[in-house]
Amino acid sequence: MKKNRRKKLKKNATRMFWIKAFSNVRMLNVVMSLFYLSRGVSLQEIFYLSIFWAIGSLAFEIPSSYLADHWGRKKTILLGILFVLLYLFILIFAHGFVWLSVALFINGVSFACFSGTDEALVYDTARELGQEKHTLSELGRFRSGKSLFKIIAPVIGVLIARDLTSAQFITIIIIDMTGALISLILALRIIEPNHKMDVETQEAGVMKDAMKLLLSDTHLMRAILNKEILFFAFFMTWAYFQKFFVDLGIDIVVIGIFWGVNHALQFVWFWYVGHFHSKRPVTDRLNELAVAFGVVLGLFLLVLYNNPIPILLLALYIAISCAEAFRFPLFSELFHKKFNSYNRATTMSLSNLVHNILEYPLLFGAAILIGYDVRLPFVFAFVLSIIVILFLQLHKSSNVKA
Repeated sequence: MKKNRRKKLKKNATRMFWIKAFSNVRMLNVVMSLFYLSRGVSLQEIFYLSIFWAIGSLAFEIPSSYLADHWGRKKTILLGILFVLLYLFILIFAHGFVWLSVALFINGVSFACFSGTDEALVYDTARELGQEKHTLSELGRFRSGKSLFKIIAPVIGVLIARDLTSAQFITIIIIDMTGALISLILALRIIEPNHKMDVETQEAGVMKDAMKLLLSDTHLMRAILNKEILFFAFFMTWAYFQKFFVDLGIDIVVIGIFWGVNHALQFVWFWYVGHFHSKRPVTDRLNELAVAFGVVLGLFLLVLYNNPIPILLLALYIAISCAEAFRFPLFSELFHKKFNSYNRATTMSLSNLVHNILEYPLLFGAAILIGYDVRLPFVFAFVLSIIVILFLQLHKSSNVKA
């Protein structure tokens, strides 16, 4: 490898970290359900909006991954950031279910552009630099960028939008757009890592090899189901948690502070995940975190249905969020060790199809349940966690040494 190229490639990790950080300022997220309600949708319709996000993600999942493997990871990431900017721009003016659905569809498309592509770029950069043994640390530090600004952004966001007025919401959307613009500038300086095989192999084998891996490796499919079902167990409560805790009497500023603590914990975990797991197979930790998720959620339900103490419930919810989020870099390491370089983004996106397929029935189910009782999605989430713990435990044969 030429010294000049190696020097430039080494900067990819830092640039990708900051791209992740600035594209995920997402100050609006801490008041998202309250924003939706202020724009004329019901609590049930919030779940239906998420389904439009899933449609956009599903529609562009495979095309975007194919672009990433053939056109380039860098160009696909740039396209994803442009879609983020479009999504935020529409949110400034969107009112009512139809326009918010359009915005969420576009946001789903932007997610598809990043899905598998950003991690593939980070992993292949480390691989070309001869640092494949340290990929868990690289992937963890990259993911920590998502939490960096969110340590303080929720607090600033709730202080700006404390009165939940339209002007306040627009202010924090503009701040989010500024972050996305900075990430766009940084993405222009990324160096594309080598991920190609010969042209004939690429044309004949990218999709075929990716499909073959997913369909033949039962341990991999189990891991994907484990990851996605527990993700949705958390997501279906995250979709309305701000409204839920505000109705329990917790001030929106307190929610913002707790959510900032949540991301501070996630940042530390992601940054040091390579040290935490240097001597243990990642599947062991993934199983332990799944059990922790189920246990804490069970405690949450006991408190909720017997003696609901709002601040205790919020603290338990932060623990639930961390148990689910801590799993992400471990799954990234597990998956990337199994995938080929030349079709890494395509394989990741095919695995994300499972995410999209599960999303529709689970969110529809949560929307129906919340119409009866706002507590029921938490019960549904607990049932899903039990399914993961009892029937989708990851076996030793799936182990990947960190």
